[in-house]
Amino acid sequence: MDIYKAKKEAVICLSSALQYHNLSTINPGVITVAVPHNTAKFKIDYPPIKTYYYSDKLYSIEIEQVQTKQGIFNIYSLEKTICDVFRYKNKVGEDIVLEALKNYLHRKNVNLSKLYNVAKQCNVDSVMEPYKHHIINICYF
Repeated sequence: MDIYKAKKEAVICLSSALQYHNLSTINPGVITVAVPHNTAKFKIDYPPIKTYYYSDKLYSIEIEQVQTKQGIFNIYSLEKTICDVFRYKNKVGEDIVLEALKNYLHRKNVNLSKLYNVAKQCNVDSVMEPYKHHIINICYF
C-alpha cells in the first residue's frame, strides 16, 4: 500500500478503520491515518489522506499489521477504532459513533472486556460511560 511505503509509522484509523472493520456505512473520501505526534509531515500523491497526530502512548495501542496482495498496512484493532471514534466524537459525529458501537456489538467476535480495557488505556472510559445504556440495550434485548 502506498501509505505504508511513504510512512511506515502510518496506521489506518478513524473513518477508514471503521470502513475496513465493517463498522460504518460511511465511505470516507480520504484515508485517515495516525502517526506519532513528533512525526515529520509527509505527503503522498494518491490516495488522499488526512493525518492525525497521536501522543506516543495513544499511538502505540492495538496496532495490527495486515498483509494483502497489494502490500502491507497498519490498522488499529476493532476495539481501538471504537475508542478512537469516541475520542474524536465531536469531529466524526455522534451518529457515526453510535452506528459503529451498534455494529461492533452485533458482531460475533465482540469482546466487551477488551473494549473496556482498551478504553481505559486510551482514557476514554469516562467518555464512553454515558453510552452504557446503548451497550446494555443492544447486547441484552
